Amino acid sequence: MAINVGKAQVTVVGKFKDDITSKSKKAFDKLKAGAKAAFKAAAVAVAAFTAGMVKAISLANEQELAIARVEGALRATGAYSKEFSEELQIMASGFQEVSTTGDESILAMQSLLIAMGATRENIKQVTQATLDLSAGMGVNAKGAALLFGKALSGDFGTLSKYGILV
Repeated sequence: MAINVGKAQVTVVGKFKDDITSKSKKAFDKLKAGAKAAFKAAAVAVAAFTAGMVKAISLANEQELAIARVEGALRATGAYSKEFSEELQIMASGFQEVSTTGDESILAMQSLLIAMGATRENIKQVTQATLDLSAGMGVNAKGAALLFGKALSGDFGTLSKYGILV
């Protein structure tokens, strides 16, 4: 094997040539393995980032839908104002911090309660009572809102089926 060193050409022979070839191959193999590991790690990172972004976008969409529903209920009952909508959103976030129910579920629950007669004056107490009912009975927020909403509209029979006397 001939190696150019400046203007001179050195001929490498025998065992020395084999050592250089072997060491070069090992170094190249290590470099190749390192590059493969780096590309795998990058692929895993990109996949994790993508999954995180998909989840974040999904949650943002769910939140927007919950806000649209609560605003629809407010409009349908003639109670809509931007301030009231924002008040409900802040309230839902506050209840989320002290319960196991997400704020988008709380907003959906408030939509039902407003549609069934809850007012700006009583929505905080009705929301708290509905969350308590949900936790106490082991039902989801929507189910508790339906039960409580019926009571708001005067149908107490449904609550009595669950052992709650009004």
